Amino acid sequence: MAELMAAIDELPNGYGQVFKLAVIQEMSHKEIAEILGIAAHSSSSQLSRAKKMLQKSLAQYWLLWLMPLVLPLAIYLYKTGKTTDVLGPIVTKQEHTAPDTKHDDEGTPTIGQGTPAIPIVATQQIAIVPVKDVPADSLAPADTLHHTNEETERTNTTTIIHDNKPLPDLRPDKDTHIADLTPEKPIEVEDKGQKWSVDLAYTGSMGEQNANRPFIFTETEMTDVTSKVPRIRSFDKWSDYAEALQSGTLDVDYKTYQILLKIAQNNAAQPGMDMIERKTHHYMPIDFSLALKYKLNNRFGLETGLSYSRLKSESVIGTGGNAIREQQTIHYLGIPLKGTYNMYNARRWSLYGSLGAKLEVPVYAPISTSYFVNGMKELEEKSTLHAPLQWSIGTGIGLQYNLTPDIGFFAEPSLQYYIPTGSDIETYRTEHPFMFSLPLGIRITW
Repeated sequence: MAELMAAIDELPNGYGQVFKLAVIQEMSHKEIAEILGIAAHSSSSQLSRAKKMLQKSLAQYWLLWLMPLVLPLAIYLYKTGKTTDVLGPIVTKQEHTAPDTKHDDEGTPTIGQGTPAIPIVATQQIAIVPVKDVPADSLAPADTLHHTNEETERTNTTTIIHDNKPLPDLRPDKDTHIADLTPEKPIEVEDKGQKWSVDLAYTGSMGEQNANRPFIFTETEMTDVTSKVPRIRSFDKWSDYAEALQSGTLDVDYKTYQILLKIAQNNAAQPGMDMIERKTHHYMPIDFSLALKYKLNNRFGLETGLSYSRLKSESVIGTGGNAIREQQTIHYLGIPLKGTYNMYNARRWSLYGSLGAKLEVPVYAPISTSYFVNGMKELEEKSTLHAPLQWSIGTGIGLQYNLTPDIGFFAEPSLQYYIPTGSDIETYRTEHPFMFSLPLGIRITW
């Protein structure tokens, strides 16, 4: 009996409460639902799981095969108040009622009939103490209480002593707050054997990036046919660039040459605007991912899948309506691989950490260049960038709220480091190799 009751006490709080109320106190699931504030079918489900957990926890005893006989016998002995040499004073008879207290002629308190008290199994002797009318120092031991046939009123409050600690009154007509039934510290839920989960997530990086910096035009200068090495010239001032274009020595398409000459001359004519400058705006990267996770054990898991990322940037060279505008967009498909570690798991909330790497392959990288003269678009050119592969490593801490046992919503604040590629293509990631992101998504587990 001692081992059995210890195993019951080791059950999660909800399972233990339902087991005691249903098996020991023989309450219906409807009554249990009213007491604990849960649905009746939840009470039935928790009772079934509690029995399975007890079977597992008691599997170490070679008499487990006798449990179908021992358990009813133990409960019968408990309810009838019979004790054995093994149990000693562990269980006392509980069939007396929760009474009103009166005094006989000698001043000794006596107990009248009243409402049947709820039996609670303890590891010490159990005394049912009517709080009303009976001082603590005058209470007689539980096995010496006297019963009378006199009709009495139901007591207003009953305190049940269990291991020298009061337990809440669980009768339906009593106002027992659900907080009285919860443990002082969270209890982790048991492993239900769920191994796989799939995540659908959206990732938004925090903030955007603007960059203003000097720009240098690099052009090929035409040389005579005897020269085997073309000459490369660089220009950081509009006046110098306009002079080189006007001389006709640069290898530039004629139509583009005419427009570039007007843009360079108009910018050079503005006071204090002779230095060539490029203004760039990098939009916040977006990312969608579909990940598949396998749980190795209660703590560790592996995750992989497929992700899509888009990096968009716009830049302007020139001012006053005389400018060259570029818009580039790089589309990536990525394959992540990371490990996860479950730090905390409760009925509704779970906390985990992650660490991994990702390879992203550029699948499409268009760039559009528009030329404006005095605010009017004169020419637009479209081409494709040759973006490199992108490697990154990252770590994060995830918080998940379980809407149901199989469906949960999660947020996973993460920090990524994008390894430099050596390319001259500017993106949000080249400006911020270390990037903070906030993936939000839904997770389905089975």
